[in-house]
Amino acid sequence: MRSPPQAHSQITHSALESIKQDLIDFRCVLRSWNSRSGVCTGGCVGIKCDQGRVIAIQLPWKGLGCKIWSKMGNLHSLRRISLHDNLLAGSIPQSLWLLLNLRGVYLFNNRLSGSIPPSITQSPSLQNFDLSNNQLNGTIPNIVSSSSKIYRLNLCYSAFSGEIPKSIGELKNLESFNVS
Repeated sequence: MRSPPQAHSQITHSALESIKQDLIDFRCVLRSWNSRSGVCTGGCVGIKCDQGRVIAIQLPWKGLGCKIWSKMGNLHSLRRISLHDNLLAGSIPQSLWLLLNLRGVYLFNNRLSGSIPPSITQSPSLQNFDLSNNQLNGTIPNIVSSSSKIYRLNLCYSAFSGEIPKSIGELKNLESFNVS
């Protein structure tokens, strides 16, 4: 069931405001997120919308610091997260993988740590997944169960341990897999 447009707009604005407060914005690139006329009016840097819903957060190379926010899980229409080449640290929140429309995750070249949450298997639309060049560790989760649309998976330059799950070879659309 879709929420009414006004309720969705409030949830979206609240989620983005929370994300902004959690970030360290060295270059003040998120000043435009104060837009009172609405998030999807074109005035918010790095935000892409479709039919009044946030579908992409694209803020690469902005010098943003802090952590990835669990509030991102409230952006139910989100399809793409591109926050690569920043100073993001901490773990990847479980809520990120509960976004059913999420197709692309580009978090490479940050300072992310911890393991990849097992909830990644609940992300049925995921196609392109790049977490390379972070400080991630642990084992690579078995992602084949519902993420069978993945065609690009880049996990190189981290500290993963254990064996590569055999299920990775079962990903029918996989064109590129990098791990080291």
